[in-house]
Amino acid sequence: MNTMQKLYQLRRLMQSIESDLGIEKFSECEKNIIAVISDQNDEKLFTTSDICTDALLRNHSRPTIFRSITSLIERGLIERVGQSKSGVYRILKNF
Repeated sequence: MNTMQKLYQLRRLMQSIESDLGIEKFSECEKNIIAVISDQNDEKLFTTSDICTDALLRNHSRPTIFRSITSLIERGLIERVGQSKSGVYRILKNF
């Protein structure tokens, strides 16, 4: 099996996992945020700084990241903790 075939199989596996999680229609940025926050800690709390500094999100602009966070809040997957400018969020759904 050559490298391109392996890449294809990996992408198909990712597509299947995203479908199982119900996130297949999310934006790439939203998917990356979910991956980052699910991996970062067991306390289910994270900050915008945790997200913005992760390698998975380096190709996304800050405004795109913040729009994606807002979208995830609206979908009921995360919530803001504390004051509106605290930049601390909690995961509401286990992935």
